[in-house]
Amino acid sequence: MIGMLRMYLSALAAQLLGTVREVEDASTVAIVKVQSLIHVMDFVTAAIFTAKRGNDTPAANERVLAQLESQLTSFERDTRELAARGAHQAEARHEIAAGALAQLRAVSFAVEVEEMTS
Repeated sequence: MIGMLRMYLSALAAQLLGTVREVEDASTVAIVKVQSLIHVMDFVTAAIFTAKRGNDTPAANERVLAQLESQLTSFERDTRELAARGAHQAEARHEIAAGALAQLRAVSFAVEVEEMTS
């Protein structure tokens, strides 16, 4: 599972690199996206540390992924509420949060498939 989370973190890092390239003097959207990606990467990094400290069992892995999904779901919900209120740059923040949650669900599915086939 740690390998899957590292792949997820690598994908987020690639997104971050691409977004950093979009930063311009007058644009704040890219900066908001960078902040959001770093926030998500912090969640994933914490999950990797937790997984490394724990047992590499399906139950332990499920707990780590459930905690990470809970954090990302909360982040996504908060950003959706901000976007609904028309908060400045909230739409960009919500795009990052929703995308990160979808990516995590794909990683979680891959972990489940790997555990079932091994």
